[in-house]
Amino acid sequence: MNLYEKIKKLCSERGISIAHLERETGISNGQIKRWAKSSPSVENLKKVAKYFDVSLEFLADDNAKTTDPEMTEDIRIMQRAAQNMSEEDRKKAIKVFEAFFENWEDMTKDNKD
Repeated sequence: MNLYEKIKKLCSERGISIAHLERETGISNGQIKRWAKSSPSVENLKKVAKYFDVSLEFLADDNAKTTDPEMTEDIRIMQRAAQNMSEEDRKKAIKVFEAFFENWEDMTKDNKD
């Protein structure tokens, strides 16, 4: 799924049009449709990512699903907070989680075995 298709699907999931997204983000009328064949500016891509509360990596990944049904709003908030933390704050947060959860090691295992 290319960038334009992904954005179109995100709009559909929100019940909005591409034109509405452009108006809300201040992107020129018809600009997003052109992204099917050309690359957007980083600034415009950031606007779309912020609007949909997704990462730039998510938008750039052709294999990423548009919606993770298991990701609730509170998880998205925590993910966004983690992405915006300084390295020092991230280390402090990990220490808090380690102290708070008795099963932290089990919770953080990669179950792709």
